Amino acid sequence: MGQDLATLRRALHERFPSATFAPRPSCAALAPPGTLCDLVGGPASGKCSLALRLLRDTAGPVAYVDVAHELYPPAAAQAGLDLLRLILCRPGDETAAIRAAERLLGSGWVRALVLDRGARSEPLSAPACHRLRRASREGGTRLLVLSAVGCAAADSRFFVQPDEGGVLLLAQKPGARLRIAL
Repeated sequence: MGQDLATLRRALHERFPSATFAPRPSCAALAPPGTLCDLVGGPASGKCSLALRLLRDTAGPVAYVDVAHELYPPAAAQAGLDLLRLILCRPGDETAAIRAAERLLGSGWVRALVLDRGARSEPLSAPACHRLRRASREGGTRLLVLSAVGCAAADSRFFVQPDEGGVLLLAQKPGARLRIAL
């Protein structure tokens, strides 16, 4: 595992030179402000758990845009997320979700935003990715997109799968692996 962690750290450092890496992997390093980080995985892969950990570890107000209406707030609270800091948005469709995410990102008020696309079978379009990234950059907000298939133009993409005691992240670059205990 030590070699896998070193490989992932090098890959992350190449992609995000200003990121710092703590001895215990932090989800914040996966999604630096102003970038679009894509977590790809199937149901029960651990994407939502990682997203909640990112929100929990971010100081200030955070947002969760839940297209599939699957987030259960009591479970989020049990995972350590302060619900008083959470804006939960449940739009009626994907278009409304992207508009809501753009506005929240661009407001500069939220420090991190998760766009949970649920089990959508089509990738998020490149124009939508660019608009979200621009809003994230303007607002200085961390942006994490959860989906089953990924985004057309993500800054970084991690494939998530369950692992004993946590999740295993497989970076886009071959051989880069990271285990995160949840």
